[in-house]
Order: sequence, then structure tokens, then C-alpha cells
Amino acid sequence: MEALKSNIAEPLVTSWIWGERAGNGSATAPLSPVDGLPLGHTQHIDEEEMEALLAPLGQTLSISEEEVRAFATRLHAELRNVAAPIFEALRRETGFVARDCAEVRDGIVLYARDFWEVGFMEAASHQPQSYRFEDADRDIRQVSVPWGTIVVVLPSSATLLLAVTCLLNALATGNRVILRFPAASPLSASLLCEAVELAQPPKNSVSIVMAPAKTLLSNVHENAAHVLIHYLGSSRHAPALVVKGFENGKSVIADGEGNTWIWVSAKADVDKVIETLTQGALRYNGQTCTSVNGALIHPTIYNVVREALIKRWNALQSGKEANADVGPLGDEGQAEWCQERVETSGGQIVCGGKRDGSFLAPTLVEAPREDSDLVTQGLFGPALWIAQGDENKFMRLWATNHFPLCAGILEPEADAQSWATRLGNVARLVLNGDPSVEWTFEPWGGYPASGNNPVSTWADKYRRVVAVDANSPKASN
Repeated sequence: MEALKSNIAEPLVTSWIWGERAGNGSATAPLSPVDGLPLGHTQHIDEEEMEALLAPLGQTLSISEEEVRAFATRLHAELRNVAAPIFEALRRETGFVARDCAEVRDGIVLYARDFWEVGFMEAASHQPQSYRFEDADRDIRQVSVPWGTIVVVLPSSATLLLAVTCLLNALATGNRVILRFPAASPLSASLLCEAVELAQPPKNSVSIVMAPAKTLLSNVHENAAHVLIHYLGSSRHAPALVVKGFENGKSVIADGEGNTWIWVSAKADVDKVIETLTQGALRYNGQTCTSVNGALIHPTIYNVVREALIKRWNALQSGKEANADVGPLGDEGQAEWCQERVETSGGQIVCGGKRDGSFLAPTLVEAPREDSDLVTQGLFGPALWIAQGDENKFMRLWATNHFPLCAGILEPEADAQSWATRLGNVARLVLNGDPSVEWTFEPWGGYPASGNNPVSTWADKYRRVVAVDANSPKASN
């Protein structure tokens, strides 16, 4: 496909505004973390295109379920047709190894195929609450309505999968959607622009843009329209985004990173522990919100697990080859940041720790300081800290976790209710499994721990609930 040729003279089409191709702003040519070559030449949208993007529709958008179902079917067909280019785009944009790229590619295609049958949930129904005031019977009902427009700021990791997820859920709940792609994902943006254009979404319902996030959000805040901003990216930016939204009357939900820990009990199977910790820490090169960053291991099996982990990790291979165990990070700066976080943790590096450009060797860190950034905030790369500790120590340390999105428990008889209750602010709990494995359609949320993005289906995030107090229909009978 033309979209994947890094040496083409013509810019990639990475913006598509309400049915029209766009991109007349500043030029950019991001480099691949795999080979250092340009991913392609593209252009951001300019000021005039930004105005067209945020111009009021002039009427309430009306999309029928039949229209969205038909579009989803067509979109699935178009995505299936470009499955090979999607795989190549994932490889070149992210540096993920072949296994992980294939997993994400399959998730993208299957999400569009199974969305209506498996992924979409109708709004919950609520019984009206009845009361009487001044001799009149009244009912209070909860009504689910669209936000109007969903402005999605996509991250650099799993960009295309999240874009398809947000796109279909927004339309299915009656919203327009604006999908902002990061500069590091021009191939994914181009592929989706082409697929959406060919699949023909309902008129004035979908826009895909390449633009700096700050520029887009600044224009959104200055615009009078009511929108929902859905931000996916670093949790460091989430507090300021929520405050800015409050100041400008814009609703915001934030999906940031997590700092996943696993507790390993004395009864856990050692072979399963080694596999879970290895895959959980290194899947997608350790760059997902549910990647395992640390493990507290019961003292009675700690030494056995430690030695087996070191042996396994010393045999791992990192490189740009598709069949490597671990690939490169997004850029050299990210790899340097990860290395610095490891080296300043106060722990002993028992495996890896070396960096070569954007590559960080799979790194095991033993007994870091409990108050180190590595422990309290985690990192976005192929590293794992380990330490000895019982269940009580795990519970105590959990309170220091700045991003307590997800926890894993390797204990054959683990009680879900007990662990979920005791782990404050945890949004996702994985018992005797790998937290980095996520089902495409699972409920989501929990970013940040302030509660402004509670766990729910994706469709529920894109619905606004209104309490309606009106005369009871019984009063007119």
C-alpha cells in the first residue's frame, strides 16, 4: 500500500475532516524506532481546517442504529483488506515484536467485526422514582443522551486499536467523533483515513486529524460547543487537563498509565510465576497501561523465583528483528528515561540495565527503595522490580502507588471480593493470570484515581446521564 512507503514524495493523507481530505499545515516526518528512517511525510491541519473541524453542525446529529451497523460492517471489510499494511505500520511505528503486532492487528479487525454482537452495550434502564408534591404525582427518571461531540486525543501506543474502539462507540451512542492522531503514528492515521473514506460513515459524523494535542485542545476550550474530551496518554498531564476542562465548561475523562504490581503467594506455581512475570513485563516492550512493573514475592519462594527469573531474562534477545523477544522503545529519549529511573531506584540491577540508542535490554531490579519513582510510579519499558514481601507488606505498599490502575494476585485460593476491597483505588484486579493480557471488549476505567473515569463499558463513557423530573404519566389518566 502506498501509505507505507517511507520515501514517497507526496505527503500521506493523515487528516479527514467531516468527509473531506485535509492537511495543509506544517510538515512533519517522524522517524521509525526500528530503523531510524522516515515513516512518511505528512502535514498537520492548518488554522482554516481547525475552524472547519470545530464549526457547529447547526442541528442535532441524528444517526440510526442501522446506519452505524452498516458502517461498522463496511469498516470491518476495509480494515480486513489492509491487515498486512496494518501489521507493517505497527512494526515501524511502535517497534513491537511480530507476535505483539499480530495480536494488535487481529484485535483491530475483530473489534470492528464483533462490535455490535459482543462489544456494544445498551444504556442501563432505571425504574423511575415517584413522589407527590402539591397534590401532583411526579416521576424522576435517569435518561441517557449523547454528549454531542467526542474529542479523542490518542496515545502513541495501540493508537489504531483505540481509534477504532472510540470511533464505533461514539457513533453507536449518537455522537460525532474527532480522532486526533499523534505525530508518531502517521501510517496508522493514513490507513484509517482511507478505510473510513471507503466505508462511508454517516454524513458529518467522523473526523481524523493530525495536529499537536495542545493546539487542538486550546481551540476546543475556546469553542462554545459542549464536547467530551477523552484524553489517552501520560497521567502527568491528566490533572491539568481536568482543571482546564472545569474552567472552560468542558467535560474530560482521562486514561493515563498504570503502575501494575503482582503479589506472589507461597503457594503459587513457580513455572507459572516466571511466565506471568516475564510476559507481563515485556509484552509490547513493557509499554501498556497494564504492563507489570513490580512483583512482591513471598519470602519462602523468593530465592527460587529470583534465580529462575534471572536465568530466563538472561536468555532473552532484544533487537529490531521481528522475531526478537523485546523491541525498541519509542525513541532514544524514552529509553534513556527508563534507564535513569532504574539506576536511581536504589535497587540492584541483576539482569540487563544496558541501553543502546532506543533499545533497553530486559532489566531486572532487586529490592529498590520503596519510595523510589520506579516503585511508586513505575515506568514505560522492559523492566521489572522484584522484592520479598508477604500479603501485609503488599497491602501497605499499595497505598504508595501513584497510579493504582491494576493489580495481579498469584495465589491459587485468592478471594476476589477480599482483595478488591482491600486494594484501595484499584480499578482492575487479575487473579492468577497475566495483567498485560486485555480482552478487547472488557469494561475499562480508573484513571486517574480521583474517580472522574469510573470503570464502565466504553459506550457508557460516551453517554451523558440526565435526571428528568416531570409529571407522572399516571397523573393524566
